[in-house]
Amino acid sequence: MWDPELAELERRKEQAERMGGADRVARQHASGRLTVRERLAALTDGWQEVGALAGHATEDGFTPSNVIIGRARIGGRRVVVCGDDFTVRGGAADAAIHEKQILAERMAGEMRVPLIRLIDGTGGGGSVKQLEEYGRTYVPYNPGWDQVVANLGRVPVIALALGPVAGLGAARLVTSHVSIMVKELSQVFIAGPAVVEAGMGERVGKEELGGWRTAAAAGTVDLVAASEQEAFDLTGQVLGYLPQNAWHPPPIIGSSSSSGAADSSTSADSSGSADSSGFSGSSGFSGSSRFSGSSRFSGSSDFADAPGRTAPELRDLVPRDRRRPYDMRRILELVFDTGSVLELGRRFAPSLITALARLDGHPVAVLASDPRVYGGGMTAQGADKMARFVDLAETFHLPVVHLVDQPGFVIGTAAEKAGTIRRGARALAAVYQSTVPWASVLVRRVFGVAGAAHRPHDRYTLRVAWPSGDWGSLPIEGGLEVAFKRLLAEAGRDAAALKAEIAERLEAVRSPFRTAEAFLVEDIIDPAETRPVLTDWIRDAYAVLDPGPRDTTRP
Repeated sequence: MWDPELAELERRKEQAERMGGADRVARQHASGRLTVRERLAALTDGWQEVGALAGHATEDGFTPSNVIIGRARIGGRRVVVCGDDFTVRGGAADAAIHEKQILAERMAGEMRVPLIRLIDGTGGGGSVKQLEEYGRTYVPYNPGWDQVVANLGRVPVIALALGPVAGLGAARLVTSHVSIMVKELSQVFIAGPAVVEAGMGERVGKEELGGWRTAAAAGTVDLVAASEQEAFDLTGQVLGYLPQNAWHPPPIIGSSSSSGAADSSTSADSSGSADSSGFSGSSGFSGSSRFSGSSRFSGSSDFADAPGRTAPELRDLVPRDRRRPYDMRRILELVFDTGSVLELGRRFAPSLITALARLDGHPVAVLASDPRVYGGGMTAQGADKMARFVDLAETFHLPVVHLVDQPGFVIGTAAEKAGTIRRGARALAAVYQSTVPWASVLVRRVFGVAGAAHRPHDRYTLRVAWPSGDWGSLPIEGGLEVAFKRLLAEAGRDAAALKAEIAERLEAVRSPFRTAEAFLVEDIIDPAETRPVLTDWIRDAYAVLDPGPRDTTRP
């Protein structure tokens, strides 16, 4: 009875599958980029499209909307996907039908599942040519942006730049928890080179303006992939550390404390039956299934590691010469589950290391200083990086492990012009506002206001120090001449000898054991025992997690 309508339905679906047509698909491939449908097949275990019939009827048939949305699975996890189709008007929002993007945001947030944005295009208001077509202009606004903002406190949002991304597309990229771009393939900017030249008189190429080197150094993106496939793999890795939503704890994988089984958040979500996300089973999903159950997404086998493993190498990593740097990333490798450390924002504010990792299968957020960059000192950008990362940990209930070697704020005229103390105080506030369990390992230096940000001091946290610990308001080397300036000036030609004598006296009270005697540091441990100490702590930390959206009413 309804054969004509069913035939028309099939015809329109086939036209939607063709996207912008053979010529534009070929042009997309010629640029080295996959189409959005190829991306969804490569990223997901399978996906089910929502709104395939949305588009515009034409004399030649049907032009689909250039936003594709749907329900999907990645490594068994239910997610919502939203991808730009560059083959239809270059991904511009005037061809997108805004309601599809808004529905994807609302669907992810209200069904409490992660959202993956595949961004390829401007996503903005289209060309000025359209003003004649419309016969009017408009006051700018971003439809559905309330949902975009709300999702930051509800579900993990991962955004991928997979081509030139400008304007609103760039805003959608960075309004996420983790952003990823592809070397040489994608660029991110407020406005592209032609607009920059017209508006600012600056002639610059795409890569120089918004290529991966620029974007990563500016902190615009958190991860840089060598290929689209690597970007998809990184997406699965990031998901493996994060809970399904802010109402759940992070997924524990392969832990000795979980009776050899995956925790309820993992097992329930991969069962194929209806769950709290509101998605029923995997039937009806289309697309690639070659990554189904892949351990690189779930982490179920790659990161197994003995919780009690000691690391004697740690005893020799920190040099006695306090001015000499060492490899902090090697410490991370030795302390956390083997192969589990995923660093975010490595090229941005490089004196601060931020990473996701696991301890005995439990996801944690890792802060550490890199003594090879500014001695590990806190810069203005580093303060911003710390505040944002602590916010991520707080939103998704990731206990924080801080490996501390903090000589203080980087100083000088450049630091003052950057507003380092104001931004540093904001980082300190983020630490104090956090409620997640916190562990600090004082590896070496802890000085000044920046050093005070090593933990929230107003509540219980685990804190241990290595024998290499060195702390105070100022390092002796820098503070001695200031504190004894007048005395040294009066000593005249004997100033050098007097300075050496004072330094020797101060050195005698510098020992971390003196601090421990006064219980001003709780424990000094053998560095080799750091992992067993932390894996013992992490079980207690997860036992007291209190999942739920963070309190946005706090100052």
